[in-house]
Amino acid sequence: MTKVIAITGCMGSGKTTLAEHLHRLIPGTTVLFEDDFQTMTQMNLLELEQWRNRGSSIGELNLNGFDEAIRQSLKASDQRSPKGPKLLIIESQFGRAHPSLADLIDFQIWIEAPLDICLARKILQLSCIPPGNSLGTLSPVEIIELCKVYLTSTATLLRDQILRVRSVCDAVLVNEKTTASMVDAALEIILNRASATLGFENDSL
Repeated sequence: MTKVIAITGCMGSGKTTLAEHLHRLIPGTTVLFEDDFQTMTQMNLLELEQWRNRGSSIGELNLNGFDEAIRQSLKASDQRSPKGPKLLIIESQFGRAHPSLADLIDFQIWIEAPLDICLARKILQLSCIPPGNSLGTLSPVEIIELCKVYLTSTATLLRDQILRVRSVCDAVLVNEKTTASMVDAALEIILNRASATLGFENDSL
């Protein structure tokens, strides 16, 4: 039976990088990215402020069928290979903190990283998109605007995310060194702390 492990964290914490590395390193895994479904990051400042004034319920945020995509992936994985441990890795802002995902996740990891580091990584990521990409690259004016929005609203939302999502995680992984060290720490968590839940043994990798 396929098990679901959620990789959660703030923007720029390293969720996508970790999920991609685990997908390559652990045999029989599938990976899904919440960013391919949700529209929260497309909300304008007015919509964000209105959402916050209503109590900033995570359940209000539309994941656009991410939960159904997880169910379909689980079904397909079990049909392909009904025996042996298999893993579906999901990259998510919220994991169990979102009601539509709460019952689908078997083990959840929070990536802990300082918010200033997360912001710097995000700016670098958005500023280094190859020329010709449909997203383009951030101009200096856009970077300034991103920083202004961060100071007025994003930082508060991220601190709230830390309180809500981190509290429902099974393990916390501190991303303060290299990508390789973060991946090694995640593998150790999966093998030594989550093995009973996920069905992996120390010789599975």
